[in-house]
Amino acid sequence: MNKICKQYRSDIKSFFPLMGKKEKAYICSLIEDVNTYCDEENISDIEHLYKIYGTPSEVVTTYYSMSDTSELIKKIQVFKWIQRSFALLLVIFTLVTSLYAYTLYQKKAISAREDALLMETNDD
Repeated sequence: MNKICKQYRSDIKSFFPLMGKKEKAYICSLIEDVNTYCDEENISDIEHLYKIYGTPSEVVTTYYSMSDTSELIKKIQVFKWIQRSFALLLVIFTLVTSLYAYTLYQKKAISAREDALLMETNDD
């Protein structure tokens, strides 16, 4: 696979908003075709691939126009819930860690005060 084919694959992957099994299979089959074409025709310009296969945005638009819209909406909703759950877990983790650090700080402060009081009583 030459450099131009790799660039084309990278460009197409960057345009997909969600990458599931079907999208990966579609990209793999497309890239196999592109690689075969590049090897046979000895492509040296990415614009030539754009003319034959389309720009990355056209490829993604074509894929989604052929796929089921309700399935895409479901994937986006699941992805949103995963993001929200992750954000919530991150907030909870931050709060718990902060509370634990505050508790340790308070214990250390109390211990330091007790040590200071002991030293004062020992000095007398």
